[in-house]
Amino acid sequence: MKPALSAQVSIIIAHKDNVLQLKNAALRYRPPDAAASQAKPASAQAGQRSTSGGQRPTGGARERKPERTVYVLSFSTPKPVQIKTGISDGIVTEVTEGLKEGDKVVTAELSSAAPSSSPPTNPFSGGGRRFP
Repeated sequence: MKPALSAQVSIIIAHKDNVLQLKNAALRYRPPDAAASQAKPASAQAGQRSTSGGQRPTGGARERKPERTVYVLSFSTPKPVQIKTGISDGIVTEVTEGLKEGDKVVTAELSSAAPSSSPPTNPFSGGGRRFP
């Protein structure tokens, strides 16, 4: 390459066919009532990151957990299910144990906000004048 030019490269390091996949949004989803009970104090998280024996932590690399919790719809109620994950491309992740094809996994909730009686304000509509 010539100086001042750039390139974007994708390197495939693993590939599997015919596997059960899950969107990564499902791995991040937590119901509102479960989020408060599962939160760890900051001091507990800081204690886990300490290293011993003179080992240096890896620079910015996050440790990948093979066991995760996702929520599956059971009679219109999300129920936690422990799964084991495999390879991921950042968008979808392989599920090796814990789910079967056809399970309805929750990725997000629809907000059921009541419709407001006043129309939304638009700064570009000709509302009241600010200047004389």
